[in-house]
Amino acid sequence: MLNWKKTLILLAITFTLKLALGLYFSHLLVCQFPERQRGFIAIDGGDTFSYLGAIDNYIAEGEYYFWNGARKVSAGRMPYYGAPYFLLRLLFDKSAAYDIYVIIQILFDALATIVFARLCFNVLPVKSAFWLGYVFYFSSFNFFVLSVALWTENLSLSFLVFFLYSFHRFWKKRDLKDAVWSSIFLALITSLKPYLVIIYPLFFVLVWLNLRKNQARNFASSLRYLSQTAALGLPLLILLAPWIGRNMMVFGKFIPAQENIWAGYNVSETQLAFAEFAGAWGGGSISWDSADAGCYFLVREKADCDYSIPEYALTDGYSRGEIERVRQNFFKLQENYTSELDAATASEFARLTKIYRQEQPFRYYVGSKFIFLKKLFWHTNNYNLPIHPSFKCFSSYQLSFKIVQFGIYLLSLTLGTVGLVKITIQGKISVLFISIALAIIIFFLELRTSEQRYVSQIFPILLIGLTIFLCSRGNLLKPVSKVFRNFFLNTNKL
Repeated sequence: MLNWKKTLILLAITFTLKLALGLYFSHLLVCQFPERQRGFIAIDGGDTFSYLGAIDNYIAEGEYYFWNGARKVSAGRMPYYGAPYFLLRLLFDKSAAYDIYVIIQILFDALATIVFARLCFNVLPVKSAFWLGYVFYFSSFNFFVLSVALWTENLSLSFLVFFLYSFHRFWKKRDLKDAVWSSIFLALITSLKPYLVIIYPLFFVLVWLNLRKNQARNFASSLRYLSQTAALGLPLLILLAPWIGRNMMVFGKFIPAQENIWAGYNVSETQLAFAEFAGAWGGGSISWDSADAGCYFLVREKADCDYSIPEYALTDGYSRGEIERVRQNFFKLQENYTSELDAATASEFARLTKIYRQEQPFRYYVGSKFIFLKKLFWHTNNYNLPIHPSFKCFSSYQLSFKIVQFGIYLLSLTLGTVGLVKITIQGKISVLFISIALAIIIFFLELRTSEQRYVSQIFPILLIGLTIFLCSRGNLLKPVSKVFRNFFLNTNKL
């Protein structure tokens, strides 16, 4: 395929094109949401205040924390995403540091695009696998647009691609060096997305099994393989040790990642109880979805919300009127918080949840999971794109971005899933790939969440399945011009 010189040329071209796309998407975002502008290209990601605001507070005051609206949160976000920003702030002002950080994210995204293409080629060594994988990942605009936002979403996807590539090399060659690289990238992913620690048990088991494959089975060798596998946890331990030590000194307790599951954000007991109640029957708890329960309970103006309680959310033990009464109390709490009202309203939501669980056990334990599965995956894959007919800078040609996203996503869910299962059964990739996808799905179904970005790490895995599925049915890139092929393609080793 590509030698290193041509790989660097392709990286330069990819980065240039993605930088231009990043500037364009940033322009669209600022045009519609000017309050989110943080630099020439950098955009506020919604959680930027907790990731980078904590670094700003450390620089200004010598204390690492972010303000959640009610109190200082000193163990809300781990400082690893903010560490590069801290180094940039030693040399640049805020806006310049923001912009440079976004450019770094775009560079990593460009590199991930090429690494993803190489991964596809390693799974199926034909030219079309490389180029189709490259085109698919490059064209994943719904995820690329996150590279201009100052939060962990896009960077964690890039590290995931590096991890999958390194692990696949280890799985094929059983070279421990590749396992070490994969463990480093997995540690970086976990430092950005702590919930992805769920990958570690799968990783350890499959590394150990791969080391033992076709090897002598005796106590000494088994012990050696076990110790080698356990050592792959060191990158994460080394990365987390300063943070854990700091938290022990400051708080006197063990906090490996963040102080609670909601990262110290100002969440009332009633909000948590409401999320459990809505989740009992498949209702989402995010306020910005105008067609879900979160909007109905968390947005005061009914005109902003196109939602009503469905019939399947009701049961004999309570009426629609009782739900409405608790909802009105929740509105009062949001307008004027008191601990007494918070406790009383949370207790009411908990009572409703208990009744529903007792009277509708099948829908609670099974039916609601299917509803959340649909919410997580049944969409057009355009939710991050700043493109909508009502937006100020909308032009009809922009719909082509949305059409491409929907097409790739639909193919990924269907042919990608079939392809992923097929190449796993055929032994072309490790079972780790499909196991990661299933683990993430199960984890968030158990949490009863409908926020689609939480399962974005599944998308590159499905893209691998889609690429190999299509390429195994013939060379799809024969129409590529002879000049293009001669410049980039080298039929020697990758």
